[in-house]
Amino acid sequence: MHCLTPAHYHWLNQWISNEGQDYLAKILDSHPEKMTDLLIAFTHPSFFGGDSVQGKHFERLEFFGDAAVNYFITEELYQRFALASEGDLARVKAALISSEQLGKIFQSLKMENLIYLGKGELGQKNFLALKQLGKFFEALIASIIHIFGLSEAKKFFLKFVDHYEKQTGNTFFSLDHLDTFDAKTKLQNLCLQKWKTLPHYHSTIERVGGQENFFIELMIDHKVMASSRSYSKKIAEKMAAEQALQSSLWNE
Repeated sequence: MHCLTPAHYHWLNQWISNEGQDYLAKILDSHPEKMTDLLIAFTHPSFFGGDSVQGKHFERLEFFGDAAVNYFITEELYQRFALASEGDLARVKAALISSEQLGKIFQSLKMENLIYLGKGELGQKNFLALKQLGKFFEALIASIIHIFGLSEAKKFFLKFVDHYEKQTGNTFFSLDHLDTFDAKTKLQNLCLQKWKTLPHYHSTIERVGGQENFFIELMIDHKVMASSRSYSKKIAEKMAAEQALQSSLWNE
């Protein structure tokens, strides 16, 4: 039977607002069962050999956390951008609630070593994909709700976002996401205007260590303008389009 380690408690103590370790100790003393969700949030099904009957893992918490994160992000966008249209808010929200975007927050927190995995999953390292890390992040938020309540969980969420911004230099809550949300369409329109041609995405499947990735070369008029890799062909094409949009060729 696995259990929470000192590393889990140390991590949680780092993020508790004001009250510090005494606050966590009080919760452990009065409601020790609440901490079970934190353990479950870091447990992958492979830890039980893929048999969900043997033990609880993060997927149910992910389901709950997905709704909570959606609510937190929706409320923040509504409050921060009073002049934005409903359509713009919806498009920005769609970019922010994606598992890949949430995975970047989880990645910035450097919590991958706290995840319980089966040997096969650990060897393949599929759990390190941003989409998978985003699911762990949603499960983590759900566990925090169960331990501290919804209002405190939102404070945690905003702390995590602030940490991500400091680590990466990126602004999470920003209308700039409108510029990259549909990068492929924007690139297509620019290519038609400038060269009367469409961009072409050449895809190659790469297999490394049992993991499959898509390598995309974005070509305009038979010239490679950008390239990108991802476990998802759709994401790789979008990333390549975003790169191409940053090119100086549009100023020529």
